[in-house]
Amino acid sequence: MVSRRESLAAEQAGINMTAAQELPGRCGQNVNPIACLAGYSPGSANNRGAMVPSNAVRSLSVELTLKLLSVALPAMLHILCTLNSS
Repeated sequence: MVSRRESLAAEQAGINMTAAQELPGRCGQNVNPIACLAGYSPGSANNRGAMVPSNAVRSLSVELTLKLLSVALPAMLHILCTLNSS
């Protein structure tokens, strides 16, 4: 459970808290991301342990990828420019 302040901070950072709450409830719980992207089917042998609905994974995946790129890309460009100028 997250506090209201943490929830607001996460939403301001662009994190969909509704989708985030659908993620596994405890550390170490198995999630098969490939199965999640294909859609959750509890009876399928390939989806055992896939506890996250595909729409939640897709939404968080896109949001997290964009957030990571917004941080990683400028950092990588800075490193490359620094290396090239020395």
